[in-house]
Amino acid sequence: MDVARIFVAIAAYNRRRLAELCIPTVRDGMKHGEDALVLYDDGSTEPMHDSSIIVSECDGIVSCESMGIDAQRRKHILEFWGNREIHGCSHLYLCDADAPHDILWRETALALQAEYKAPVCLYRTQTHADYVNNIFRDEPSERVIWQRFSPGVSLLLDMQMVERVAKHMPETWAWDWAIAGMLGHKMAVSRMSLCDHISRGGLHHDGSDGYDGGDRATNPTPWLEEKRREIVSCLTTS
Repeated sequence: MDVARIFVAIAAYNRRRLAELCIPTVRDGMKHGEDALVLYDDGSTEPMHDSSIIVSECDGIVSCESMGIDAQRRKHILEFWGNREIHGCSHLYLCDADAPHDILWRETALALQAEYKAPVCLYRTQTHADYVNNIFRDEPSERVIWQRFSPGVSLLLDMQMVERVAKHMPETWAWDWAIAGMLGHKMAVSRMSLCDHISRGGLHHDGSDGYDGGDRATNPTPWLEEKRREIVSCLTTS
Protein backbone atom coordinates (compact mmCIF):
# COMPACT_ATOMS: atom_id res chain seq x y z
CA MET A 1 0.00 0.00 0.00
CA ASP A 2 1.36 3.41 -1.02
CA VAL A 3 1.51 5.59 2.09
CA ALA A 4 4.11 8.03 0.75
CA ARG A 5 3.31 11.73 0.67
CA ILE A 6 5.61 13.93 -1.38
CA PHE A 7 6.38 17.59 -0.80
CA VAL A 8 7.36 18.98 -4.23
CA ALA A 9 9.59 22.07 -4.02
CA ILE A 10 9.97 23.79 -7.39
CA ALA A 11 12.70 26.39 -7.91
CA ALA A 12 11.81 29.25 -10.26
CA TYR A 13 13.58 32.28 -11.63
CA ASN A 14 11.72 33.93 -14.52
CA ARG A 15 10.86 31.68 -17.50
CA ARG A 16 7.21 32.14 -16.61
CA ARG A 17 5.98 30.71 -19.93
CA LEU A 18 7.99 27.56 -19.30
CA ALA A 19 6.68 27.32 -15.75
CA GLU A 20 3.10 27.55 -17.01
CA LEU A 21 3.74 24.62 -19.34
CA CYS A 22 5.82 22.45 -17.02
CA ILE A 23 4.23 22.80 -13.58
CA PRO A 24 0.94 21.17 -14.67
CA THR A 25 2.91 18.13 -15.87
CA VAL A 26 4.40 17.75 -12.38
CA ARG A 27 0.94 18.08 -10.84
CA ASP A 28 -0.51 15.48 -13.23
CA GLY A 29 1.74 12.80 -11.75
CA MET A 30 1.09 13.71 -8.11
CA LYS A 31 -1.30 11.93 -5.78
CA HIS A 32 -4.37 14.12 -5.42
CA GLY A 33 -5.11 15.18 -1.86
CA GLU A 34 -1.87 13.70 -0.48
CA ASP A 35 1.11 15.43 -2.09
CA ALA A 36 1.86 19.16 -1.92
CA LEU A 37 3.49 21.45 -4.50
CA VAL A 38 5.17 24.74 -3.53
CA LEU A 39 6.89 27.14 -5.93
CA TYR A 40 9.91 29.07 -4.64
CA ASP A 41 10.19 32.30 -6.65
CA ASP A 42 13.82 33.40 -6.52
CA GLY A 43 13.30 37.15 -7.02
CA SER A 44 11.88 36.81 -10.55
CA THR A 45 11.43 39.97 -12.58
CA GLU A 46 8.66 38.21 -14.48
CA PRO A 47 5.59 38.14 -12.19
CA MET A 48 4.75 34.64 -10.99
CA HIS A 49 2.13 35.37 -8.33
CA ASP A 50 -0.47 36.76 -10.74
CA SER A 51 -0.40 33.85 -13.18
CA SER A 52 -3.71 31.98 -12.94
CA ILE A 53 -2.16 28.77 -14.30
CA ILE A 54 0.72 28.73 -11.82
CA VAL A 55 -1.42 29.82 -8.88
CA SER A 56 -4.09 27.21 -9.57
CA GLU A 57 -1.53 24.39 -9.79
CA CYS A 58 0.54 25.28 -6.70
CA ASP A 59 -0.38 24.86 -3.06
CA GLY A 60 1.71 27.91 -2.26
CA ILE A 61 4.26 30.35 -3.68
CA VAL A 62 7.22 31.42 -1.52
CA SER A 63 9.06 34.64 -2.36
CA CYS A 64 12.85 34.34 -2.07
CA GLU A 65 15.20 37.33 -2.12
CA SER A 66 17.33 36.52 -5.18
CA MET A 67 19.19 33.82 -3.30
CA GLY A 68 20.59 31.80 -6.17
CA ILE A 69 19.86 28.14 -6.77
CA ASP A 70 22.26 26.69 -4.16
CA ALA A 71 20.92 28.87 -1.34
CA GLN A 72 17.39 28.27 -2.52
CA ARG A 73 17.81 24.49 -2.41
CA ARG A 74 19.20 24.88 1.11
CA LYS A 75 16.03 26.78 2.02
CA HIS A 76 13.83 24.02 0.54
CA ILE A 77 15.57 21.34 2.59
CA LEU A 78 15.63 23.28 5.87
CA GLU A 79 12.00 24.37 5.59
CA PHE A 80 10.88 20.83 4.79
CA TRP A 81 12.86 19.40 7.71
CA GLY A 82 11.72 22.14 10.09
CA ASN A 83 8.04 21.66 9.21
CA ARG A 84 8.02 17.89 8.84
CA GLU A 85 5.48 17.36 11.61
CA ILE A 86 3.17 20.04 10.18
CA HIS A 87 2.97 19.09 6.52
CA GLY A 88 3.02 15.34 7.21
CA CYS A 89 4.97 14.46 4.04
CA SER A 90 7.44 11.58 3.98
CA HIS A 91 9.48 12.63 0.92
CA LEU A 92 10.97 15.81 -0.54
CA TYR A 93 11.15 16.16 -4.31
CA LEU A 94 13.32 18.97 -5.70
CA CYS A 95 12.85 20.05 -9.31
CA ASP A 96 12.87 23.14 -11.50
CA ALA A 97 10.04 25.13 -13.02
CA ASP A 98 11.32 24.43 -16.54
CA ALA A 99 11.21 20.63 -16.21
CA PRO A 100 8.31 18.80 -17.91
CA HIS A 101 7.51 15.43 -16.33
CA ASP A 102 6.13 12.16 -17.55
CA ILE A 103 2.84 11.13 -15.92
CA LEU A 104 4.64 8.15 -14.31
CA TRP A 105 7.34 10.17 -12.55
CA ARG A 106 5.95 9.67 -9.03
CA GLU A 107 5.43 5.92 -9.03
CA THR A 108 8.74 5.34 -10.80
CA ALA A 109 10.69 7.47 -8.32
CA LEU A 110 9.13 5.78 -5.30
CA ALA A 111 9.70 2.31 -6.76
CA LEU A 112 13.38 3.07 -7.41
CA GLN A 113 13.85 4.42 -3.92
CA ALA A 114 12.14 1.46 -2.29
CA GLU A 115 14.35 -0.95 -4.24
CA TYR A 116 17.74 0.75 -3.89
CA LYS A 117 17.38 2.80 -0.67
CA ALA A 118 19.11 5.67 -2.44
CA PRO A 119 18.30 9.20 -3.61
CA VAL A 120 16.47 9.12 -6.94
CA CYS A 121 17.02 11.25 -10.03
CA LEU A 122 14.54 11.01 -12.90
CA TYR A 123 16.70 13.03 -15.27
CA ARG A 124 19.44 10.90 -16.78
CA THR A 125 22.29 12.71 -18.51
CA GLN A 126 25.01 11.37 -20.73
CA THR A 127 28.45 10.66 -19.31
CA HIS A 128 30.72 13.62 -20.04
CA ALA A 129 34.51 13.61 -20.20
CA ASP A 130 34.83 15.69 -17.02
CA TYR A 131 32.78 13.15 -15.07
CA VAL A 132 35.43 10.43 -15.34
CA ASN A 133 34.68 9.16 -11.85
CA ASN A 134 31.08 8.33 -12.67
CA ILE A 135 30.23 4.65 -12.30
CA PHE A 136 27.22 3.24 -14.09
CA ARG A 137 26.01 -0.26 -13.20
CA ASP A 138 23.20 -1.71 -15.25
CA GLU A 139 20.35 -3.17 -13.26
CA PRO A 140 17.31 -5.19 -14.38
CA SER A 141 14.80 -3.61 -16.72
CA GLU A 142 14.84 0.17 -16.91
CA ARG A 143 17.00 0.90 -13.87
CA VAL A 144 20.56 2.01 -13.25
CA ILE A 145 22.70 2.82 -10.23
CA TRP A 146 24.61 6.05 -10.67
CA GLN A 147 27.53 6.50 -8.29
CA ARG A 148 29.57 9.55 -7.23
CA PHE A 149 27.81 12.27 -9.24
CA SER A 150 24.50 13.81 -8.27
CA PRO A 151 22.56 15.68 -10.97
CA GLY A 152 21.18 19.09 -10.09
CA VAL A 153 17.55 18.55 -10.99
CA SER A 154 14.70 16.15 -10.17
CA LEU A 155 15.96 14.70 -6.90
CA LEU A 156 13.73 12.65 -4.57
CA LEU A 157 14.81 12.28 -0.93
CA ASP A 158 13.12 10.37 1.87
CA MET A 159 12.98 11.74 5.42
CA GLN A 160 16.20 10.06 6.59
CA MET A 161 18.10 11.53 3.62
CA VAL A 162 16.64 14.98 4.27
CA GLU A 163 17.68 14.74 7.93
CA ARG A 164 21.25 13.79 7.04
CA VAL A 165 21.59 16.68 4.60
CA ALA A 166 19.83 19.23 6.83
CA LYS A 167 22.14 18.50 9.74
CA HIS A 168 25.40 18.58 7.80
CA MET A 169 25.15 21.00 4.89
CA PRO A 170 27.18 24.22 5.15
CA GLU A 171 25.76 27.68 4.65
CA THR A 172 27.49 28.00 1.29
CA TRP A 173 27.61 24.98 -0.98
CA ALA A 174 27.32 23.69 -4.52
CA TRP A 175 24.37 21.56 -3.60
CA ASP A 176 24.25 19.06 -6.46
CA TRP A 177 27.85 18.01 -5.88
CA ALA A 178 27.89 18.18 -2.08
CA ILE A 179 24.68 16.23 -1.65
CA ALA A 180 26.18 13.16 -3.32
CA GLY A 181 28.89 12.96 -0.68
CA MET A 182 26.43 13.47 2.17
CA LEU A 183 24.26 10.63 0.93
CA GLY A 184 26.94 8.07 0.14
CA HIS A 185 27.90 8.81 -3.47
CA LYS A 186 25.07 6.73 -4.89
CA MET A 187 22.01 7.65 -6.95
CA ALA A 188 19.17 5.53 -8.35
CA VAL A 189 18.34 6.61 -11.88
CA SER A 190 15.73 5.49 -14.36
CA ARG A 191 17.22 4.30 -17.65
CA MET A 192 14.16 5.91 -19.23
CA SER A 193 14.09 9.67 -18.75
CA LEU A 194 10.86 10.68 -16.99
CA CYS A 195 11.86 14.32 -16.62
CA ASP A 196 13.49 16.76 -19.03
CA HIS A 197 15.26 20.03 -18.25
CA ILE A 198 14.42 22.66 -20.83
CA SER A 199 17.04 25.33 -20.22
CA ARG A 200 20.77 24.72 -19.76
CA GLY A 201 20.43 21.07 -18.84
CA GLY A 202 18.12 19.83 -21.57
CA LEU A 203 16.69 21.47 -24.66
CA HIS A 204 19.06 24.43 -24.29
CA HIS A 205 16.54 27.00 -25.41
CA ASP A 206 18.07 30.44 -24.99
CA GLY A 207 14.80 32.34 -24.55
CA SER A 208 14.79 33.75 -28.07
CA ASP A 209 13.77 32.29 -31.42
CA GLY A 210 17.08 30.45 -31.63
CA TYR A 211 16.98 26.77 -30.74
CA ASP A 212 20.12 24.67 -31.08
CA GLY A 213 18.49 21.27 -30.57
CA GLY A 214 20.89 20.24 -27.80
CA ASP A 215 19.48 17.59 -25.47
CA ARG A 216 21.24 15.58 -22.77
CA ALA A 217 18.28 13.47 -21.61
CA THR A 218 18.40 10.01 -23.13
CA ASN A 219 15.72 7.58 -24.24
CA PRO A 220 12.69 9.84 -23.62
CA THR A 221 9.18 8.45 -23.67
CA PRO A 222 6.88 9.36 -26.59
CA TRP A 223 4.90 11.50 -24.14
CA LEU A 224 8.03 13.51 -23.33
CA GLU A 225 8.96 13.93 -26.98
CA GLU A 226 5.50 15.36 -27.62
CA LYS A 227 5.85 17.70 -24.64
CA ARG A 228 9.20 18.93 -25.95
CA ARG A 229 7.66 19.78 -29.32
CA GLU A 230 4.82 21.61 -27.60
CA ILE A 231 7.24 23.70 -25.53
CA VAL A 232 9.53 24.55 -28.42
CA SER A 233 6.51 25.56 -30.50
CA CYS A 234 5.24 27.81 -27.73
CA LEU A 235 8.58 29.51 -27.21
CA THR A 236 9.35 30.08 -30.89
CA THR A 237 5.93 31.46 -31.82
CA SER A 238 5.55 35.20 -31.42
